[in-house]
Amino acid sequence: ATWVNKMSSTRNIGVRSLHEWKRRNQVESPRKVFVVLGGYPDFARAMERRGWLRNRDPESPFFDLKWTLQARDIDHSRLKDDQVTNHFQKNREITTKVGLGNNLKTCKWITDHDMDEFFPRCFDLSDPLERHDFVEDFKMTKAQAVLRLFLKHLEGKTPMTFSATVMQVALAVWERALREPDDVIDHPTLAETAGNITKNEWKLLRRVDLDRPGVELPWDGTATKKEKTRLEQLEDHFARNLERIHAPKTEEEKLAAEMREKEEAKKKKPAEKKKKALTAVEELGEDPATTVLGTTLDAYENPKGQRMVSEVQRVVGELKTTLPQFPLDGTKNAW
Repeated sequence: ATWVNKMSSTRNIGVRSLHEWKRRNQVESPRKVFVVLGGYPDFARAMERRGWLRNRDPESPFFDLKWTLQARDIDHSRLKDDQVTNHFQKNREITTKVGLGNNLKTCKWITDHDMDEFFPRCFDLSDPLERHDFVEDFKMTKAQAVLRLFLKHLEGKTPMTFSATVMQVALAVWERALREPDDVIDHPTLAETAGNITKNEWKLLRRVDLDRPGVELPWDGTATKKEKTRLEQLEDHFARNLERIHAPKTEEEKLAAEMREKEEAKKKKPAEKKKKALTAVEELGEDPATTVLGTTLDAYENPKGQRMVSEVQRVVGELKTTLPQFPLDGTKNAW
């Protein structure tokens, strides 16, 4: 016979080794034994043609090779040194995009290297916090693309480029991000906007068409009611997930949260209002929904325009030396 039926498993009670199992099942000692689960008929026939014996007991520990569809069908704790399987234990940690990404992110805590130095940025979109990070990264990369494209427009002497307002906003965003943490940690109004784009700033930058300076991307003006509703639903969903993650789980945690709220309420002064940091758009006194997005290149030939050019060159130069993935970011924001 080319296989051993599961029904013969009763004769294998008390068997401790593959050698003993072969003897009880009248299998020649040199013959190799395999187990296959989850289909793979072609694989089974190929092994039998090579003289291997198929053990049809899926739970049998007696085999030279075990080939399965599901990793959970292999008990790695019972494997012998000479047994071979087609799954590594916990291989999802490196063979799935999520597993690999999450493990690489711990590099900076274990070694002296940051993941961004050797692996493209990636985000687990099933995690609300990482989804938020992805959205912020998308916005920051677009602001970077505006700065880099502006210099390309100057170099190529294209007739149109981005307006001064667009450039000032993109500059402000990255100037904040490039500040040293120690410079903003004790300044709440600066720390509030460091490393991210405010709502009004994004309201302007999201209108910018990177390929066609001065042209507005279709967003609020052409988005359908259904599309807007879906975006609102997603934002609400993300917000609820964040609340759920940070919500107290046990009675002790709930009590501690209530105590913290009471202590914070006592510290607050009723008459004192928190000073809100002005965004680049608010400082310019312009409406981000209607601001002009483009201008001709000669608008930057005057002294004020040349100062703008110098500032952009300085910031892009810093980004080139600071961001490990500066070459990957490019000018298309191609997420």
